Amino acid sequence: MHKIYYLKTCSTCQRIIKELGADGFDFQEIKTLPITEAQLDALANTVGSYQTLFNTRAQKIKEWGIEVKNLTEADYRKLILKEFTFL
Repeated sequence: MHKIYYLKTCSTCQRIIKELGADGFDFQEIKTLPITEAQLDALANTVGSYQTLFNTRAQKIKEWGIEVKNLTEADYRKLILKEFTFL
């Protein structure tokens, strides 16, 4: 079964889910049920890096004063696990 990690308040997530339909998918709302280390590692392995999974448009980047261009893969992983909006 395929899994979709989403935010119920995200209009883009809702649009994509609607386009895909709900058949054959397992849904995990990442604000109420955060992604686990194992889930994140599996996703990163699938797409090739934690950087690819990182949301560079998250408002927390500015709030936390993060310099994205200086981040390592370990930094991306740690940030995604710490704050769901980075996924």
